[in-house]
Amino acid sequence: MAWYFGRKNNKLHQSIFTLLTYTCLFGTMALILTRLSGCSIYESPIGGGEEKQLRQIVKIQKVINKKYVINPYSSILFNPPPIDDIELQVLEVTEHLYKIGQGKGDGAGFSAGTTRGKVRFIRLKYNGGDWQQDMDRGSDLNLLTDGHPVSDRPEPMEIGRLKSFPARKSPPMVYMTGQQKISLSGKEIKIMRSYLLENHAMLFGDNGGSSGWEGQFISMMQKILPKVEPISVYLDHTIHRIPYPLPRLPIVAPHGRSDALGWVVDGRLVAYYHPGDIGDAWADGHSGVPREVWESSYQLGVNIIYYAHS
Repeated sequence: MAWYFGRKNNKLHQSIFTLLTYTCLFGTMALILTRLSGCSIYESPIGGGEEKQLRQIVKIQKVINKKYVINPYSSILFNPPPIDDIELQVLEVTEHLYKIGQGKGDGAGFSAGTTRGKVRFIRLKYNGGDWQQDMDRGSDLNLLTDGHPVSDRPEPMEIGRLKSFPARKSPPMVYMTGQQKISLSGKEIKIMRSYLLENHAMLFGDNGGSSGWEGQFISMMQKILPKVEPISVYLDHTIHRIPYPLPRLPIVAPHGRSDALGWVVDGRLVAYYHPGDIGDAWADGHSGVPREVWESSYQLGVNIIYYAHS
């Protein structure tokens, strides 16, 4: 262009100015449209390897304390100790989570993931209740571990934003908790139905502390999936076995039932309801519950995340 117009030609300057102007305008418009539409994507971390259970390994260590050997025929009388005083020490070694994967090769992650993907924990915002319960005490981020690339911030999200995700780049799971009322509009009900069925996703509901919230959650699911009846999710279900086999359902505080509920479509759990407020166990300080309860609560959370991403 310079050789055609000449370096000092006004037409050259006008062409360059016009090109830069259109480039800036195009970039600005693209940014505005993206923000207005709320368009975004979710990508899981890439990985490989075989799916397997993680278990607690108990090793027994034999410790021998050396003793003097006493001549039993000695004329000196006293009570001789055993030659070998054997003490058994039990060492519990727990394998860390997220050593599982999908696809070819080694490493934690998922076969449909990408190198820039991260495991994210998305919490739904809804009208009528305390949807933010325990989030200010770190419950969401505490559940995310360092085995995978993970998000470094909590992600509260309006239900309406779920429709902006493309089907193959949609969050595999969203979380809902509270202890008051759940109020969804007709539009939000349709968005949730499309998200669960068309985007092949999953809803994880956790009763945050009232006997009434279970009825609220079930009533909401009747509107979202009117033809699907909830069933009990027993301990032999995959979601309770991989990667962590759970000996019992961890419950921080009972709020009615003692078993989990599930909504199944085409053999897949599209919604999972937990009755016992495990969000409290994820929070800083674990709300004072025993160690075995909050550890099992973390393990259940990991199982659910893995099931949804798989």
